[in-house]
Amino acid sequence: MKPRIAALSALLAMSIPGCVTRIPMDEYASEWATALCGKWYECRDPSEMSEFADEADCVETKTDGKNGWIDDAMQYMDSGECQYDEEKAGECIADITSLSCTALESDVAYPPKACDEVFTGSCWGPDS
Repeated sequence: MKPRIAALSALLAMSIPGCVTRIPMDEYASEWATALCGKWYECRDPSEMSEFADEADCVETKTDGKNGWIDDAMQYMDSGECQYDEEKAGECIADITSLSCTALESDVAYPPKACDEVFTGSCWGPDS
């Protein structure tokens, strides 16, 4: 499934009570980056996005960064110290997609609560 379609599917699923799209861990980084960059390009002036050539570059850059972050957590998943929640990942993507532009720029509303619950446990070392 293409990332933008998957993000929209997650949003649609979240609008149906009791229906949550599960996002496998190997798809989470690209889904997250697609949702976030799409929202940034929707809400921000292009001059604020000068670190990226375009939205596709944003998605690629953010996906690579998030994959690195997930790779770091993998060593703690193997030992059971860190867990990944596919449903929270789906909620996170849907919540990002549904943020208003005002909420996107708010330290209170972004990142959505579900995004902080995608990974639980000690995912980046004993002090995490």
